[in-house]
Amino acid sequence: MKNPDRKRSLLFAGALLVLVGLLSGVAIPATTTVRLGLSAHLAGVQGGMLIMIVGLAWNHLHLSPRLSSIAFGTTIFSNYVLYAALQLAALWGTSRSTPIAGEGGSGTSTQETVVELLLLVGAVGVLVSIGLFAWGLRPNRSGQLSINDS
Repeated sequence: MKNPDRKRSLLFAGALLVLVGLLSGVAIPATTTVRLGLSAHLAGVQGGMLIMIVGLAWNHLHLSPRLSSIAFGTTIFSNYVLYAALQLAALWGTSRSTPIAGEGGSGTSTQETVVELLLLVGAVGVLVSIGLFAWGLRPNRSGQLSINDS
């Protein structure tokens, strides 16, 4: 996929996640754990904005094609996974991996494990994504940002 296509895909994926996050805010009162419902809502909106920021800066990244593909995929995937994990936690009332926001709730062992795994995968993905993003924007030897306008 070419850079302009990736940029547009990131902007779309980010806008869609913001929309989903906003819509889930309406459903907060219907969740088993209201504080986790709020957490999911915020994760959707903030994750979507993060994806769009990466999209806006996409043409300024200096990464190899392989690292570029990894950054692109992990940016979208990890933010959606984090949103999904928190939304499931809010619906199921899990609390093992979110003891503050999930206080008072308790899901089944399987539900708790699913949320834990999704949160772990999402967190690792975001770290990889933002690490690659920072690496791709690092200053070159002259101290200027490495800019790729193509």
